[in-house]
Amino acid sequence: MICDSGCAVALPFPYSNACGAVPLPGGINRIAFLQCDHDFTDITDQAEWDAAIAAGEAVVSGILLGSKPKGTFQKKRVSSCSPERVIGGEKSIVFQDSNRSEVHGDCSIYEFWNTILANPAAYRVVFFTCDGYAYGPIDGFTLEVDDQIEDTSEGIKFIDGSISWNSLTMTCPELTDLVFDQDSSVI
Repeated sequence: MICDSGCAVALPFPYSNACGAVPLPGGINRIAFLQCDHDFTDITDQAEWDAAIAAGEAVVSGILLGSKPKGTFQKKRVSSCSPERVIGGEKSIVFQDSNRSEVHGDCSIYEFWNTILANPAAYRVVFFTCDGYAYGPIDGFTLEVDDQIEDTSEGIKFIDGSISWNSLTMTCPELTDLVFDQDSSVI
């Protein structure tokens, strides 16, 4: 029996140009949650987002301070004479939500995050970067979130959280120019 060496897999197309590297801006500034059965025809379409939000099938966080660190990978040795193979991965985003409810004493920011925390299987997640890219929808995520209160009166209170999901590959983002009504700012 002759085994396939894997050499039949085509090389990927090159992605760089002769002008050198051009760094892209960072920052995650919003996170959206969708009902688990909601699918967009075009995730970049403003009318689809508006309809999903109006129908209660999507909700978008306030403006956030967020980032996505490098994922972690699971490895397994499958042969004594070969290096370990990457067999799985976990991705995550981390964020701080410093928004406050419009009415003093209103717990809507806590209800927002507590609802997602208690029911992550009911939702899909999409996160947006400061330069307008949408990543997702992502299924099967977990959320860790809690309020944090700094130790002096010069400090602040905020919601600190992370969202994690299993994925070996990177998610290719979609460029959008979406505007959400919470503050009418472009993502």
